[in-house]
Amino acid sequence: TTGFCSDDCTEATDCPEGWVCATFTDSGSDAVMRCIEPELCLDRDQDGYGEGPGCAAPDCDDTRSDVSPLADEVCNGLDDDCDSRIDDNPVDERRECETGFVGRCASGQTRCADGLLECDAVAATGEDVCDGADNDCDGVADEDGICDGVPCCYLERCDGVCETARRNGDGTCVQPPAYSSDESCDGLDNDCDGTVDEDAEQVFWADADRDGFGDSSVVISGCVAPPGYVDNDRDCDDTLAAVRPDAVEVCDGLDNDCDNDTDSGVCGDLACCWDDTCVGVCGTARTDETGTCTVPAAFGDERCDSLDNNCDGRVDEGNPGAGVACSTGLPGVCEQGFSICSGDVLCVQTTFPSVETCDDRDNDCDGTVDEGNPGGGSACFTGLAGVCSLGVTACQAGANTCVATVSASPEVCDGIDNDCDGVTDQGNPGGGVPCNTGRPSVCSEGITACVSGATVCQQTQFGTSEICDGIDNDCDGVVDEGTTCSNCIQRNNGSQSYLFCGRRFLRWNNANDACASLGRYRLVTIDSPAENAWVQSEFLAAAWSTCDNSCPSAFDAACSDGGVGSGVTLCDYGTDCWDCGPRTAPTNLWIGLTDSAVEGTFAWASGGPVVWTNWEAGEPNNLNDEEDCAEMRLSNGLWNDNRCDNTAVLWPWVCESF
Repeated sequence: TTGFCSDDCTEATDCPEGWVCATFTDSGSDAVMRCIEPELCLDRDQDGYGEGPGCAAPDCDDTRSDVSPLADEVCNGLDDDCDSRIDDNPVDERRECETGFVGRCASGQTRCADGLLECDAVAATGEDVCDGADNDCDGVADEDGICDGVPCCYLERCDGVCETARRNGDGTCVQPPAYSSDESCDGLDNDCDGTVDEDAEQVFWADADRDGFGDSSVVISGCVAPPGYVDNDRDCDDTLAAVRPDAVEVCDGLDNDCDNDTDSGVCGDLACCWDDTCVGVCGTARTDETGTCTVPAAFGDERCDSLDNNCDGRVDEGNPGAGVACSTGLPGVCEQGFSICSGDVLCVQTTFPSVETCDDRDNDCDGTVDEGNPGGGSACFTGLAGVCSLGVTACQAGANTCVATVSASPEVCDGIDNDCDGVTDQGNPGGGVPCNTGRPSVCSEGITACVSGATVCQQTQFGTSEICDGIDNDCDGVVDEGTTCSNCIQRNNGSQSYLFCGRRFLRWNNANDACASLGRYRLVTIDSPAENAWVQSEFLAAAWSTCDNSCPSAFDAACSDGGVGSGVTLCDYGTDCWDCGPRTAPTNLWIGLTDSAVEGTFAWASGGPVVWTNWEAGEPNNLNDEEDCAEMRLSNGLWNDNRCDNTAVLWPWVCESF
């Protein structure tokens, strides 16, 4: 419903029966008194709230069904619950959310700001500490070894030795040294259960005779045996130290070894006198198990043993076992000896150490044969050829031998027989390699050869008659001297060759091509004032003359200078050009400087560096953006830039060898 028909009123009596007079907002938004049916409700958004007595309550925005007095306030920049406050305590605020951060900053809570929900971290970013959390929200917990050395409770036990645990660099709680799942008797709570040494005490027995074995009838318990107590109960008589399990049974009426068998088999082998004689070995006789005195083992013929074997009261009479060759046990020649009787048969040394000689024997008795190269170190001849002939003596296999001091090696060019085959420098060692003879031009080409023990460079190219090609053909250090070069005049400035050309004028490009066609020539490169003056004067001295390019052809079959309307090519210098009258000298000539490749960057046609220039004042000016090639004014030697490839600019030129 967008409207209704009604009458104005001031009280209920002005209205039809059953209607009410109520304040209402008309289409002009003014509040007026109108007669209204009691059930009337203007509710445009159909949410049950609007204007009229039939509505549940007034609506603050009747265009939105989600805005009404009973609606939930949400964060959207609207007054959803019609309380005249926008976004006050919206229901979607302070809810859990993900901030997009990592670590402890990942969890957040929603907050309404300017009609939009934002997710604020619950925990603020802080410095990383050892707590297993990503406190600085960089995606890593406890980084940079921050937990190293931090106290912790091992296996989450904080009693006993577990409270001494420390973390390592990655935060792991490291087992403390004294920890054990089983309690040790050491006064520590090893298993971290709050009780010390439980179930770890030992039993100890009294050791009254201090023989290391205890009395089974006297027992105590503890972690450490107190003085007078041991950890066993194996003593059968704790009043006698001679009676114990590890004692030797003796014939004394006691069970010395605690095996419950007194004097078991120990009354034999007792001292006695054989045949009632106690002299010599007879006094060493022993009883058997039955107590009978038995003959001693050494009784009998006399021998070298410092004993009176025959029991006559004399020891080793007659020097028994002496005078026999024997080994002393010493190294080398010192092993040789003979036997003597001196309480025992001994081997007495007969050969003594001497200076070591080359005889494959250990003369100085040090355990090494022929050490120190005895007799060696003297110069000698091996009998071999070449460098192998000289040697030095060496003790080898018990004899002095001449050993070469230089071994055979591949042959080199030195006048020596290096490979010891009796031939010197065979195979031309070091030869056959291209080399430079040091002579000019083509005569510099050579190839190495071994001659008289030295590697020399032998010339392979020889001088020829000079021709006009920019090369020093006759190897005299001067290029093209005295040659005739394609109607050009050849001159030398030092070793360089210059060609002064121009019997027919050419464009700059054509002149450069004409130079290149002669071999090692390009348009002249000028590097100094002296060279510039020489080129200028030499060209003028050639007395070039030409027509003035202004006369027409007479069509008389004679040469014409090619003036306006001429069909005949330009005359060469020195030819008959009477059509044009007297000849005059040219005003300019081409040189090899150009910036045609890169505007403003001049370079020589020869490729050489630009080290000096002689531009006329105001030049180069690249007139009309067309002038890229250099010419010399013959009147003053100064340079100007001009057009490179135009029939209007034709000059003589100078070529230079490079």
